[in-house]
Amino acid sequence: MNNSKIKYYFITTVSLLIQSCVAVSQTEISDCFEAKTNMSVAKIDERNHRIFAIPKHLSEKVIISQIKSSAECFNNSSWSGNWSISLFSSEKYAGYKDEPRIIPYHKNNKWAKAYFGEFDGSSQTYTSFPAIKALTKSSSGR
Repeated sequence: MNNSKIKYYFITTVSLLIQSCVAVSQTEISDCFEAKTNMSVAKIDERNHRIFAIPKHLSEKVIISQIKSSAECFNNSSWSGNWSISLFSSEKYAGYKDEPRIIPYHKNNKWAKAYFGEFDGSSQTYTSFPAIKALTKSSSGR
């Protein structure tokens, strides 16, 4: 076998190993988060390091405590120090506001009301009803 074939097989093998590790890592993050927080993971945005979760408790104090207890789930991964959690009242609302399946929920601000919290892992801050606050700011001209 010549050197170029060896290099090709080596690069292909390493690429496959890296891809499979990343996939396992995302599953491990999700499983760890669910176990630590007792929340359901409705969706994961791997690119933006965001989990869309459905909490079983609606107390902000409980939610913040649960999320902070899950911080170790993100260590030793590409998410370390750069992750966030979006909290929704129901799985059907879990997603970004511009997703085609979410757009119908903008009527009467259903999506904004269902998006009741966001936790930024890098700053360790919690924001209540982030979409409603954004609506208020844009409608007031600030």
